[in-house]
Amino acid sequence: MKAPVSPDDTSTSRTKKDIGTLKTHIERVLSDRPDLQLEAINCIKKCSELAADIKRKAQGLIGGFLEKLRTRMKAAEEFK
Repeated sequence: MKAPVSPDDTSTSRTKKDIGTLKTHIERVLSDRPDLQLEAINCIKKCSELAADIKRKAQGLIGGFLEKLRTRMKAAEEFK
């Protein structure tokens, strides 16, 4: 198992902003366990990054669908 990375080392500023409140709560609740703090924060960061990636991909998929729909509607209109 690899060693945990500091929560501020690898995240983007957007991810840092997204997990800021959760990070604060984790640090407060696990104040006596810095090792668990780090693991929990890294886990939440990874979840946030995955969610952002899924959102980006879904937006691309929906955009592609709408573009295809527009093209087909235009073709159907021209066919009339």
